[in-house]
Amino acid sequence: MFTGKIVQINIDIKSLINIQLMKSIKLFIMAAILPLLASCLDNDETNSGFSAVGGSSGYANTTNGYIQFASLGNWYIVQDASTDWLKIDLMKGDGYSLYFIPTHFSQNTTGNMRMARIRIQDANESDAYTMFSIGQYATRGDGSLGNAPLVKTITCDDGAEFNITYDDKCRPNIFSMNRDGALVYDMSFDYNDSDTTLYVYSGSNTLEGRFDVGYQPDQLTSRNDSVTCRNSVYANSIAIMVERRLAGGEQYGVSQLFAGGQRFGADDEHVADSLKYRHIYSDGRQTYGEDLKLYFGEENTKVSNRNQSVDVNQLLLGMEECNPYMLLSLFRNMRNSYVITKAAGKDGDYTVATTLNPDKSVSTMTVTDKNGNKKTYTFGY
Repeated sequence: MFTGKIVQINIDIKSLINIQLMKSIKLFIMAAILPLLASCLDNDETNSGFSAVGGSSGYANTTNGYIQFASLGNWYIVQDASTDWLKIDLMKGDGYSLYFIPTHFSQNTTGNMRMARIRIQDANESDAYTMFSIGQYATRGDGSLGNAPLVKTITCDDGAEFNITYDDKCRPNIFSMNRDGALVYDMSFDYNDSDTTLYVYSGSNTLEGRFDVGYQPDQLTSRNDSVTCRNSVYANSIAIMVERRLAGGEQYGVSQLFAGGQRFGADDEHVADSLKYRHIYSDGRQTYGEDLKLYFGEENTKVSNRNQSVDVNQLLLGMEECNPYMLLSLFRNMRNSYVITKAAGKDGDYTVATTLNPDKSVSTMTVTDKNGNKKTYTFGY
């Protein structure tokens, strides 16, 4: 993630060449740069053109990015109507330079992807310009829509309670789980945007990992614990697994199989065909597991799982088997785009019923387990 200052690298021809050799050396430099240029004029006295042009797109809650290019001539930027949500730190500059220019996004709360069209124009040659686009996705880095409300509390009629706070980029920064008023687990998050390092503090333990433009890590590790996400490809299917290892030998693992060549672009929707869950306790002998076929309801009755900040499907097996990192959706590809309605196992089924708020976020979710026992979760925003 590029969050620094403007970087300009000058290609200083005049200080390197004798004026009598100007034209011949110009042509030599042009020949070296030409394969990279998007456009170039033939005039020996006037050089123009752009190369290595591009920029970073962002998620709905991404706030910083960059554009980059090399310019032979003096230049200026013409931006379309996106100026209300995309700011570019430098709008004109000198030729014979390479540029890395910071950009700044406002958060996308439209619920739709939006695009900015950028034109870099040579200041002296009207025919020399390049155009490109920068996008901002409809979804946040965690997979929720940019206009989805933030879940601050989840309470269950079995005595479980979850509390979450967020920073100004809609990223979780404090999380706790309680049972009947007693603290079971808590953690806090520190996002260092300057070097893209995420620190997770839980008691005396600190996990850390690098995050991407969507503030998502692929792993978090400490001396004692780790949380890791891995992918495996099988023909046109992909299996994604998140494994959590704790000090003392306890392990949690959940894997989902996504069949049929599903896409995992920022705003793409995807659902898993099946789920496998394993919990190995610290004694190494006692194990709890589930092998479940997943269903998400009929096409016209499906409930989106992108209309609130948390992944409600992680509550299927109860608080004790809930991975907090997945509930907070730190591994976005594990987040099914729809709410599970049934999870079928060989020894019985879990069923799920939801009620929705007017904005289509989940208000309540009732899970009936294999034995017919019910738990109702209520979401507070």
